[in-house]
Amino acid sequence: MTNSNTKTLTEKLADSHYQPSKAEMEQEYDMPRADMECLRGAFFRPSKAGRPKPDQN
Repeated sequence: MTNSNTKTLTEKLADSHYQPSKAEMEQEYDMPRADMECLRGAFFRPSKAGRPKPDQN
């Protein structure tokens, strides 16, 4: 059995044809330390990946 730290990326990713069970779909996820302002910010102002574009003058 491999440790979760030693798994390769392909071992960590689910199969593209994977269908979660009904129990997995109904599982609730909780973020106890996140207040509503933090959640709104994460949803409405997502982070931007990549480098900024150079200014065009």
